Amino acid sequence: MFKIVLTGPESSGKTTLAEALSVRVRVDFVPEFARAYLSNLARNYQSEDLLTIASGQMLWILQAANNCPSLLIVDTDIQNIDLWQEIKYGAKSAQIDQFYSLWRPDLYVLCQPDMAWQPDSLREAPDTRDAIFDIYQRDMSDKNLRHIIVGGTIANRVEQVLTALTVTGKELPNFGAKQSK
Repeated sequence: MFKIVLTGPESSGKTTLAEALSVRVRVDFVPEFARAYLSNLARNYQSEDLLTIASGQMLWILQAANNCPSLLIVDTDIQNIDLWQEIKYGAKSAQIDQFYSLWRPDLYVLCQPDMAWQPDSLREAPDTRDAIFDIYQRDMSDKNLRHIIVGGTIANRVEQVLTALTVTGKELPNFGAKQSK
């Protein structure tokens, strides 16, 4: 199984890309657990909630990996939660860091924040997306994570990801099919 994670700052097109890529290659994707968790939280979240979010995201990823024969597309993972904790709270969690030993994607797709900001009740950092993008890029280099950077329209981003997958030589069922699920 080939594992892809879409990552990057808020409102950089991760979920929209996950949806489009999922349709294009005809596989489901693992959604962002934080969005489901925070939407049901009856208070402002705190640093401690990030461990719950990381645990939930890992559970969703591992469950999906058990049922996925060829390609797993993930809308954010532990790196996102780990970096957000550092950005927002100035700290890192050893417990969250332990999740890295359970999960190693084959490719990270870092989404540039070159799309218009889409406000919603869960987003917090419209003015710092470029700086946060730089933090993601630096983290990937520091951890030697295999990654590509995508930008432009969603259609362009899908093609950039498909090109990267083609370079890997990975055989995927219906790879590149333009049919919907």
